[in-house]
Amino acid sequence: MNKYVKDYLRKWVKLFECIPEIDRAMLRLRNTTAKDGFNAKYSTPVLKTALTKLEQQASLIYTHRCFVLVRHEIESCSTLTHDNVMHNFGGPVYVLSKYGEPHNNWTCVYHGGENMRIECGCRKYESEGIPCCHLFYVMKCEHLMEIPPALIMKRWTKSAQTDTCREFIGKGEDTTNEVVEMVRYGSLSAMSNKVCFYASKNADGYAMLMNEFSRWEGICEGLRQKEEETSLKLGSAEQCPPNIVKDPNIIKTKGTQAR
Repeated sequence: MNKYVKDYLRKWVKLFECIPEIDRAMLRLRNTTAKDGFNAKYSTPVLKTALTKLEQQASLIYTHRCFVLVRHEIESCSTLTHDNVMHNFGGPVYVLSKYGEPHNNWTCVYHGGENMRIECGCRKYESEGIPCCHLFYVMKCEHLMEIPPALIMKRWTKSAQTDTCREFIGKGEDTTNEVVEMVRYGSLSAMSNKVCFYASKNADGYAMLMNEFSRWEGICEGLRQKEEETSLKLGSAEQCPPNIVKDPNIIKTKGTQAR
């Protein structure tokens, strides 16, 4: 974020030029995020690798940009081979090497059962959150049809924003009302986008959804007014929410108006 904003804030930017430049940077980021979200929801990438099941699951779970990196790792596992398999630590241990480079070795430990996980010596998943090609090679040897949940980082998934909003709202005790309201707004917007997309496909769905929105708008507005009236009747200032204080009315100053 700091590097991105610095491209808009040059060396001799004046103060009255600083705020518009920051707004431009934030608008650019929001447009990029909306575009990536649209591509993730309404587009399906073409499958290219031989591990069709794993690649298809990755295309449904990860975002578009992250899926490109994961697919590159799946393609790279075709150049790997294993010299021997040892049975230690409660599971098979694969010693992998790259084709044409037998001196480069990586050790992968496979742990089966309910808490299935695979550990690799390169530590790419621990540092970047993306399964490496060595992990996909072990999945191929073990005939796994799905990526283990322990190797999927929620931060790079399509549902990361919705899940984070739900977890944040559930905590809600140590946060202010303004922050909780912003998180609720983002969560509801993300959930309603899909409904609006399907309702816009035909006239009946559009009319039905417009009627429902009008009805719920009146109900939510009534709940909001009721909450403000209840807050104003409270006697102590600690119980009064901070958003009751409104902006002051703008009045004209005395003297001659500036041209």
